[in-house]
Amino acid sequence: MKSSEFKINIFPFIRNLAKQIGIDATVGWSIINNLWMLLKKPLLMVFLLRYLTAEQQGVWYTFNSLGPLTLFAELGFSTIITQFVSHEYAKLQFEYGVIKGDNYYFNRLFSLIRYSIKFYFYIIPFAILILSIVGFEFFKTQPLSTIVAWFLFAIIVGLNLMYSNVQAIYQGLDRVKDIQKNLIIGSTFTTISNLTLLYFHYNIWALVVGNGVGLLSMLYYLYKKAPSFWKQIYIYKPTQKFNWYREIIPLQWKYALSWISGYLIFFLFVPIIYKYQGAVVAGQFGITLALIGALCGIADSWIGTKIPNFNIFVSNGQEDELHKLFKSSSKHSFVIFILGSIGMILVLYIFHWMHFYENRFLSIEYTSYLLVANISQRIVIYLAMYLRAHKIEPFYILSMLNAALISICVLFLYPQYGLTAMLIGVNIVYWLIIMPYAIFIYYSFRKKLRSSTEIKYV
Repeated sequence: MKSSEFKINIFPFIRNLAKQIGIDATVGWSIINNLWMLLKKPLLMVFLLRYLTAEQQGVWYTFNSLGPLTLFAELGFSTIITQFVSHEYAKLQFEYGVIKGDNYYFNRLFSLIRYSIKFYFYIIPFAILILSIVGFEFFKTQPLSTIVAWFLFAIIVGLNLMYSNVQAIYQGLDRVKDIQKNLIIGSTFTTISNLTLLYFHYNIWALVVGNGVGLLSMLYYLYKKAPSFWKQIYIYKPTQKFNWYREIIPLQWKYALSWISGYLIFFLFVPIIYKYQGAVVAGQFGITLALIGALCGIADSWIGTKIPNFNIFVSNGQEDELHKLFKSSSKHSFVIFILGSIGMILVLYIFHWMHFYENRFLSIEYTSYLLVANISQRIVIYLAMYLRAHKIEPFYILSMLNAALISICVLFLYPQYGLTAMLIGVNIVYWLIIMPYAIFIYYSFRKKLRSSTEIKYV
């Protein structure tokens, strides 16, 4: 068979296969982004293992774990903005690089965007202050260069909040594919900077400078992708006033509780391990969590890229279409995570068998505990995505309960009984309490939805 005939025969097969497993262009770019993340993380890990000491590795991952403290200033606002923008955009169109459509919804959208930008001008200085104070307490015994690096890192992470806002706005316009491309660009520039500076022995400064370069590259690309739209935001002055504070605050405080709880759930481990057992074990835990995070990113591509579609379906009252899309995308995501978890265990087994830096990762036993906990966690996250599309946050009590129980595991079980007891406790929390509660909330909402033509969005 000629090569040209082979291409003609194989390409339709690939397209049909992609369609059957739910891969469209947006999902495809998200998968490419997360595959790149999966590739870059081991590459970065090799450089970290090669050019950092075990203690420096712990400082590196503690920087990364403390950085998300900006959640205490932002409190999930960017997620709310994506949801609200999608709901307003459902009645508008994106044509020739600008927004067009009904004047009422046009004014609502642009007044919402201006409100969000003003909000971030207030919270960015607050976020930088939080990071500076907390980081100084953690690193005051470190060399002066590390403390200075942390203060600069805090400024960069704080400024990154504004990028998160403009990304949330653009993503709400169902431009997830462009956002995924932008994340690849930013990640590539960040990684190149990280690796280059690590090679020249700049240690923790490689993380600081890399984040700064990545932020600038993403801001530049996002502007170049839709310059007319960003100019439209700057030039257009809404002719009607809307009280977005009144619309958003009832949801914001629930998101705030969920996001604060989320920090305790996702980012408490490494700093506490760093405090009690030092940088070496913190580095092992951090690098293993980074691998699992990359796997979660790939698996969640199938559902995460559909969030603007979820919001638009809800805004247009298309509940059946929403439920069908949710079922198919969550199923694909879950299966990919299970297969990826099996693959990760096999890779770690090979690392240990070959004695390839095996002392820089958590053991297979501990990694298995984390992966099993993440199985139930994925289910909870997927249900949250579905429910939040309705401009509600029914999981805020669940999130607070989750944070309290995980904090008990980390702050009490871990110091008293060690890592095994902590990880077993985490699995008990997720499988026997959090996941059943989340499923109950989901089906209660579905029952209410079927019995009423109106849902009160609170």
